[in-house]
Amino acid sequence: MNIKKLMKANIFSFFIVSILIACSPSVEEEPNEKINLQVSNGYFLLPPPGRLVTAGYFDIKNRTEKDLTLVGFDSDQFLNIEIHEHKHEGGMMQMRKIDELKIPSKASISMAPGGYHLMIFGIPENLSVGDAIDVNLKFLPDQIISIKLIAR
Repeated sequence: MNIKKLMKANIFSFFIVSILIACSPSVEEEPNEKINLQVSNGYFLLPPPGRLVTAGYFDIKNRTEKDLTLVGFDSDQFLNIEIHEHKHEGGMMQMRKIDELKIPSKASISMAPGGYHLMIFGIPENLSVGDAIDVNLKFLPDQIISIKLIAR
């Protein structure tokens, strides 16, 4: 191959690669970028014998520049997990299911008794104190973070 043809091929290749790079999405546009969260103190209470429902708790810190929306959970060990909150209404403490939980940018939320918490259904009866269960936290849009909850 002579030098002119080689130079033309290199120039053509350079332009094709430049076009491909220009058309590819940037990291900021990726819809499934890694969520930067800090989750700590995750645990759930072992229910009394014969009961299959209990509560779970954890602290979560949103370290991103964007508000995040927690919309659900799943686990291979639990039948179902919901987000619930306690609120004073009409002079009474009431618990209700919520469909999503907003976690503002650079803010923390504690799932704790008397506030936001997990309602966990279908707990296996063979669990003991200290057992760890994997739970997936689902965020909009289609992002999942895995955490462990420890039985207490």
